[in-house]
Amino acid sequence: MLKEKVNVTAPKNNQIVLSGDQFSTTFDLTKVLSITFNMMVKTIIEDGCGPELNTFRAWTNNDNWAYEAWYANGLNNLQHKCTNYTTHVNSNGSVSLVFSIESQAPHGYRLEGGNANWKKLIEFKDKPFGKDDFALIPKWCTLYFLMEALKARVLSQATNQV
Repeated sequence: MLKEKVNVTAPKNNQIVLSGDQFSTTFDLTKVLSITFNMMVKTIIEDGCGPELNTFRAWTNNDNWAYEAWYANGLNNLQHKCTNYTTHVNSNGSVSLVFSIESQAPHGYRLEGGNANWKKLIEFKDKPFGKDDFALIPKWCTLYFLMEALKARVLSQATNQV
C-alpha cells in the first residue's frame, strides 16, 4: 500500500497533473507524454524533455526489403493524438492512466538511395494521409505510478551522488 495519496487534476489546457506530498508530474493529452516530473524538490524530467512515443529503429544493412514500406507509411514521422483516457486508483494506492492513442503520419515519404551510400528523403506533402491510410491505433497504453518505487530510486541515486 502506498503511503502517499495520489491526486489527479481535471484536464486544463490539454494537461493533467498527478501529484502527492513529494512529487508531481504533468501529462500533455495532445501528445500523450509526461512533460515534467518533480520529486522531493528535485526536477527529474524538465519541461518538454519527457519521453515521447515513436517507432524509431536503427537502420541496418539488411533493411533493403522493408525500408520502402516504412517510409511510404510514414513510420519515420508519426504524429500522436490522444482520443480518450481514463484514470483508475488501484488497490495499492497507485494510479493507472490508460490512454487510447491514434498515431499517423501527415503524409508518406520515399527514401532515395536506400541501398547506396547516399540517402535523400522525399516528402509527399501534396498527398496527405486520411482516415483510410495507414495508422497505428493501439487499444491502450497504460502508465502506472508506483510512487514508493520511484522515491526509493531517487533516494538511491541521491545517496550515490553524495
